[in-house]
Amino acid sequence: MTVGPHVSCTLPSHTEQFTAIIGGTSNKAVNWYVNNVLNENSDVRLITTDGLYTAPANLGRYRVKAVSQYSSSGSGATKVEVSNSPGFTIYPYTSSIAPTGQQTFQPQICSAHRRGLRHLDRRQYP
Repeated sequence: MTVGPHVSCTLPSHTEQFTAIIGGTSNKAVNWYVNNVLNENSDVRLITTDGLYTAPANLGRYRVKAVSQYSSSGSGATKVEVSNSPGFTIYPYTSSIAPTGQQTFQPQICSAHRRGLRHLDRRQYP
């Protein structure tokens, strides 16, 4: 199972949509967890059953996990950073696209101290 976006960053109280991609079964239903707490058991309810995460007011790193309802051995996880000092990047970071293909890119807000972001390419691509 793959959970995306791979690494997410957001401001306090903002939302981020997470997805779970499951192979090998027609049952695509998952249970969502934040910091190993099942959303259904949480009074805070940081993530919906559809994977819409609402960042808490507290800054920090949180683990978002999806577990297959078909088989609990099928799971995937990612991290989200809640920060007041955002930077900017694009997800996915790299992509291979066929000449007539398409790829959706999503803007990601990430804290300024994150490694790997060297510059922004301002060229326009068709």
